[in-house]
Amino acid sequence: MTCQPRNCFPNIRTEEKRALKELKNNAHIIIKPADKGGAVVVLNTPDYIAECTRQLSNATYYRKLNSDPTKKYNKRINDRLEIGVRSGEIDSDTAKRLIVLHPVPGRFYILPKIHKEGNPGRPIISGNGCPTEIISLFVDYHLKDLVRLLPSYVQDDMDFLRKTHNINAVGPLPPDTILCTMDVSALCTSIPHGEGIGACKSALEKWRDPTPLSHLVFFVI
Repeated sequence: MTCQPRNCFPNIRTEEKRALKELKNNAHIIIKPADKGGAVVVLNTPDYIAECTRQLSNATYYRKLNSDPTKKYNKRINDRLEIGVRSGEIDSDTAKRLIVLHPVPGRFYILPKIHKEGNPGRPIISGNGCPTEIISLFVDYHLKDLVRLLPSYVQDDMDFLRKTHNINAVGPLPPDTILCTMDVSALCTSIPHGEGIGACKSALEKWRDPTPLSHLVFFVI
């Protein structure tokens, strides 16, 4: 039994299709989704490149390398996985699934923050195909449920309202109580690696059997 292909019909006019193709091939503009709100943003290519260059020039977070270390990092990961298999920390089938056969460097891009003055870009590294892509997904899979158990975790707006309701249910707050919020600039690059690893270790040891996961988390971070 075979499936016959269905007749497919375009849902846009020929003129619209041509216009989309022209926009896609226009080297003078960059089209990106906004960081928040779901808007589509069209930027001048020189402005986009200037913002990327500005961020990458920050020596606190980035430094220029003389060569591409992708293969070296991939070998370190493969060697660590091999050691884990020999020591019994991880089984061979799982180790094979965590290996990236043809690794490529991560790719840097930004999403414009149109809700902020000056429209700065949110820096993002696309890890598709990079040495840590699969092993990072593995670690994230095992850590994501632990995040919900943290006392500081807030899922969404409704969860926040439930938490404030529970606080109010205990009794009236002092009259001088002030509700405040904080925003961290460049949160991901501002987290100290040592403290981040320590937080992961504490969560793993408290809520899970600390088998290979702890070692993999420490290695990836």
